[in-house]
Amino acid sequence: MAEWKQTFCILCYVNCGLEVATEGGKITRVRGDRANARSQGYLCQKPQRLQWYGDHADRLTTPLRRRPDGTHEAISWETAFTEIAARLNAIRAEHGGEAFAVYGGGGQGNHLGGTGFLALRDVLGATKYFNALSQEKTGDFWVNGRLYGDQLCHTAEDVAPAWRKSDPDGALRIHPDDIAALGATDGGWMAVSTRTGRLVCGVESDPSMRRGLVALPHGYGQSYPDGTGGRIVDGPRLNLITAHDDCDPIAATPYHKNVAVHLAPVVDAEANAAEAAASRVRAVAAAHVSAA
Repeated sequence: MAEWKQTFCILCYVNCGLEVATEGGKITRVRGDRANARSQGYLCQKPQRLQWYGDHADRLTTPLRRRPDGTHEAISWETAFTEIAARLNAIRAEHGGEAFAVYGGGGQGNHLGGTGFLALRDVLGATKYFNALSQEKTGDFWVNGRLYGDQLCHTAEDVAPAWRKSDPDGALRIHPDDIAALGATDGGWMAVSTRTGRLVCGVESDPSMRRGLVALPHGYGQSYPDGTGGRIVDGPRLNLITAHDDCDPIAATPYHKNVAVHLAPVVDAEANAAEAAASRVRAVAAAHVSAA
C-alpha cells in the first residue's frame, strides 16, 4: 500500500510543497501539498513527473568507465572516486591549480551540487569559474547589479499580486465573438473544465485570439499573506486542469499548450465568490503599490 509523505520540490528556488506516494522505496505519485503555507497545493509541470525521471529505463545507477574501444563498463563508486582522485592529483602536481576550472549551469535551482564543486575548486587551487547562464538570466543578473550594486544579489522572481498590475486575476483571453456565442461577458467569469479538473477564471476579450482558441497565463495560483492574518490565492492554478498522462513523449512533461477545454459561464453564486476572492487580491496588490 502506498504511503504518502510530505516533502518539497527543489527544481527551482520557490520550493513548493509536495506530497509523494512511495512503494518499495520508489515514488509512484506526486501531488501538491495543500498544507504547505506557501504553495497551498500549487504544482507546476516539472515535479508532476518526478517518478518518470527517477525510474526511467535509461537512468544511470552506477558510474561508467570508458573502455579503450569506446564502450563503457559499470564500476563501483569506490573505484570511480579512487581513479578520478588519482588523475586530478596527477594533473595538479604537473600543472598546478591553473589547470582547473569550475563550470556551472544556468538553471534556476538544483544548486545542491554547487557546494561540493566549490569545495573541490578550493582544494585544487582552481581560480577560474565559468557558467552557462541563459540570456534570460544574464540580463536578470545585470539588472540586479544595477539595482542593488551587486550582480550576485539574486532576487527570486515570483508572481506576487503587486507585480501583476495589468492582470492580477490571470484572466482567460478569448475572442469577443466566442464570448458572445457562449453567453458570457467581458470582465465576467467563466468555468474552464478538462477531464482532470475545473477552474473559474476571469474573462478578458482579446480580438487577437483566434476563434475557438483561448489562453490562460501560467504562474498564477500562488498563496500569499493578505496582511490581516489570512491568505489569498492570485488567480487560477493551471496545473489543476492538466493531465500527467497527456505529456511530451520524450520529456514526459505534461502539456500546458494545446489542451482541450470546455467553457461555460458560471452561475451567480460562483461568480460572486470568484469576484470576492479577486477583490481581495486587488486590494493586496494596491496596498503593496501604495507602500512602495
